[in-house]
Amino acid sequence: METELVLNVSASVVLDAAGNGSVVLGPGSAWERWRVERVSINVSVGSPVPVYYTLRGYSTDLRNVIDGTYSASLNTSTVAFDVAAGEKVTGLFQNGAPGATASVSFAGKLLMRGNIGYR
Repeated sequence: METELVLNVSASVVLDAAGNGSVVLGPGSAWERWRVERVSINVSVGSPVPVYYTLRGYSTDLRNVIDGTYSASLNTSTVAFDVAAGEKVTGLFQNGAPGATASVSFAGKLLMRGNIGYR
């Protein structure tokens, strides 16, 4: 049995001296998986606006790209993807304004296995 809940998670990073930063997000237990349906990104400083990528795993290797944008300022993507229990996804910001705060939010479905009333 699987219970469907609302997924709404986010993370932020302060971009380093080169304007780069990353965050890692993923299910918090072996009992859950995510169906991400929307990725929203924002940056606190407008110039230069960083490039943003969502990547599989802890990697910053662009061969693992799920989706990305050339403008990480108030941008939203609706490319849907699943994140299994134990997997992680990296949000990578590149070439933004040093010291800017960059954030990413995932929205969709959190799918819990088993009876969630006993957790």
